[in-house]
Amino acid sequence: MKKDNVFQLILITIVIYSIIILFIGLLEVKDSIFSIPYSWWFYSLSFPILSHFILNIRWLYLLQILHTRVNLLSCSKLYIAGLSLISAPARSGEAIRAIWLNRLYRIPMSHGIGITISERITDLSSALLLILWSILNLDTFFYSLFILSFLLYIITLPITKFTIIKRIQNKIKYYFIDNRLTSKLYSALLTVKELNNPKVFIASNVLCATAWLLESFLLFITFHLLNVDLAFKHATLIRTAMGIGGVISFLPGGLLTSETTSIALSIAYGAGKGEAFAATLFLRIYTLFIPTIIGLIALFKNKNLDTSLSKNDFT
Repeated sequence: MKKDNVFQLILITIVIYSIIILFIGLLEVKDSIFSIPYSWWFYSLSFPILSHFILNIRWLYLLQILHTRVNLLSCSKLYIAGLSLISAPARSGEAIRAIWLNRLYRIPMSHGIGITISERITDLSSALLLILWSILNLDTFFYSLFILSFLLYIITLPITKFTIIKRIQNKIKYYFIDNRLTSKLYSALLTVKELNNPKVFIASNVLCATAWLLESFLLFITFHLLNVDLAFKHATLIRTAMGIGGVISFLPGGLLTSETTSIALSIAYGAGKGEAFAATLFLRIYTLFIPTIIGLIALFKNKNLDTSLSKNDFT
């Protein structure tokens, strides 16, 4: 994907959002949006910055587990630039960092792809953990420990059974003249296996869950500024359900699916239609649009980064 295509993706996203706003009712949403204090629009900038700083630390941590020599500054530059593709389906566009790592630091692409897969696994598992915590009234510590152990077992079980994966690789390689792609995929899965040991898995989940909770708190405060009495647990459920819904939909940025999930749950917990849509739109601005814009700025400032692929990237 070239840099110009990224702009096209952002433009399409803005058009879709504009259509949604007109469909819901511009005047109704406008009243709710402008009832949010201007100061909160400014303070809210700290939430995506802090959230992605935590996720950046997770990315650096996973790189260090694989014994790569990338410092925090270099890691941050690549991570921030990768946010330009955050709206790709299931955030798969962030795998472009694997190519940058390979081009700039000669780190195997399988490491970068494996980390991206591992990140999506812990995104899902931490979100499911917080959703279950939100809907069930059980002791937080022991319940979380039990659920995390159970999720760890379920997620790592198929990954550790690499005899099955090896057999699949041996079968599908006969359908390809060049087996390099399947070899890289297998190497990436080996990386995922290495990153899914209990210690790394739990640490990655804790960091990701912290980022989810920060964004949930942003939604929680926003609802209260809209005079909607919503519990923090419910805000957490809405935010994490939005994230999962967006991944499952495989639409760019989780468009429509995330919004529908958030609005429906918000209304179910007592918010009006205008307030539900305003809070959802506000959250999406700070968790999708602003990170994407920051990523685009970083991408265009770093002239040595390119989003286009070449045959050399797969050799």
